Amino acid sequence: MLELTSPVWSELDGPYGSAENVPQLIEQLQMEYVEDVKDELYYEQLFHQNTIYSCTLAAVPYLAEIARQSQSLEIKLDIYVTCGLFEFYRSESEGTSNELPTELQPFIDGIGLGVCTDIYKSYLSAIADLAEYSSDMIRYAAEVGKDNSEKRYIIAAEVAYRGWKGAAGVLTTFNGGDEYVASCLSCGEDIYIWPTAEDDNLLVYRNDPVFYPEQESISIIPAEDITNNELAVLEQLSISIDESRLMRHIPYLAGHTSCPSCHASCHIWTSLTNMYKS
Repeated sequence: MLELTSPVWSELDGPYGSAENVPQLIEQLQMEYVEDVKDELYYEQLFHQNTIYSCTLAAVPYLAEIARQSQSLEIKLDIYVTCGLFEFYRSESEGTSNELPTELQPFIDGIGLGVCTDIYKSYLSAIADLAEYSSDMIRYAAEVGKDNSEKRYIIAAEVAYRGWKGAAGVLTTFNGGDEYVASCLSCGEDIYIWPTAEDDNLLVYRNDPVFYPEQESISIIPAEDITNNELAVLEQLSISIDESRLMRHIPYLAGHTSCPSCHASCHIWTSLTNMYKS
């Protein structure tokens, strides 16, 4: 991985320009994993407005090392979820001649293809190491009683490590489970999916129920058997981590409805996850 003393850090970018301050923050976090330092590193330097940067890829191996060395499951979980978020937002490398993601492409001429490749390989290795914590993190979150929103982020990280960006996008965007917004594959119009107050079953609306509370709803036909592999895994994960709301919603997310705008048949999960495909 890129040495913390390397001048290359000043050539890499972050949300505000040069990433020259990132090594110092990593060193501080290595000494003590404290809230203000990790928030500055994660959300001011490595991740901003749903974007990761070249410095993010270079920093992740160090975060994985902190997780590996820490005796605290809470620290491991925090790094596991954070790096899962980074992996969800990372661009794909397919279609590029050198197989590097978009975050590193602009730096090939300046720091060299070899250095960029090493950064990316170290990142992928660290992500693979962090993915190995999945079962421990699921078990820990269930044991300590994290709330459903936190549990959903943990599941989102787990599926991001699997490369399921559509599933990770749905769980990250709608982490409370109090609404989902899909897009009809036939007409492109938004489909608003809200749970009922009485039994938390999901219903479909043409317009946002916040602004049109009196509109009629359309039922979703829930799936009796979960045959979609992603949803089957999500169902098992939600059971293992005891994310009760996701458990209730899975049959509806696997179900079908009629588009409120064009009346075409819509598979809910396909319409949701398609919004996160590049």
